[in-house]
Amino acid sequence: MFQFSLRKWQIGSMVVVAISCLILLFVGGPHSFSQRSHELTWGLGHILCFAVWSALFLEWRREWSFVRQFVVVIFLTLLLGVGIELIQATLGRNFDLADVLNNLAGSLLVLAFSACGRQSPKRWRLLVQLLAVLMLSVGLFPLGKALFDEYQASTQFPILSDFESSLELDRWQGNSLRSMNRDFVAHGDFSLKVDLNTDRYSGLSLKFLPGDWRAFEMLTFDLYNPSKAALRVTCRIHDRFHADYDNAYTDRFNKTFIIEPGWIQVDLPLKQVSEAPKNRMLDLEQVAGLGIFVMDQKEAKTLYIDHVRLRY
Repeated sequence: MFQFSLRKWQIGSMVVVAISCLILLFVGGPHSFSQRSHELTWGLGHILCFAVWSALFLEWRREWSFVRQFVVVIFLTLLLGVGIELIQATLGRNFDLADVLNNLAGSLLVLAFSACGRQSPKRWRLLVQLLAVLMLSVGLFPLGKALFDEYQASTQFPILSDFESSLELDRWQGNSLRSMNRDFVAHGDFSLKVDLNTDRYSGLSLKFLPGDWRAFEMLTFDLYNPSKAALRVTCRIHDRFHADYDNAYTDRFNKTFIIEPGWIQVDLPLKQVSEAPKNRMLDLEQVAGLGIFVMDQKEAKTLYIDHVRLRY
């Protein structure tokens, strides 16, 4: 490694990028209906942000020893990173540990591979380089998983989820524990086991899905109730414009079923789904979510879901 000094135009360009990154930390970003790859790619912007900030700081303090640069940059990265997440939490966003790790990855990449600072011991430089590559790999791995599963989802369509791959679990969100299971299966080798709790609403929703359902007539999925008592289950479907109507109950499709012990095949005509909102038509070209849940359970229950698909 050799020392170098950035030219004025390079510094000016980096300052512009640094300011732009600062603004984008608090403005813009993926929507609630964005694909996982979009959300995760946006999160990787933290790597660029802190890489640029670190490079500017190291250019300002390039006479420092490598050890001093390392300690100060990592300390400031953690301090600023946590502070940014706390501020974002007050603006309606969630505190995200993955963003803090991406911040560290960006700073470590600059520390490891830039030529700022005095000559450092080779073993320390190599150690930091390995750590930087490891942190970058940790940041990129979820994106790789999401891209692969989104490819799988596009090839499986019109099957929305058949639970034959563990990657499919990330398509679903909710407050209930869920896992792939072989005990009760309607199709293939696995179903999804959902451990319902006693919260006001307990269940899960298929958030990441191909949203153009216009060519189909029916949404079908299989449910299994392993208990001896009937289970009251509600299904909801909404489109991307649902939030524009304050997520109102009357602006989406809602239907409740009584699930007797054993398997049941649920068939939902998409014509009924599209006509469900009170003041408009639900847009079958931009379906954004499918929810399956129970309400006010007095005790924990279990539900199995399998072979969620669209049919002609």
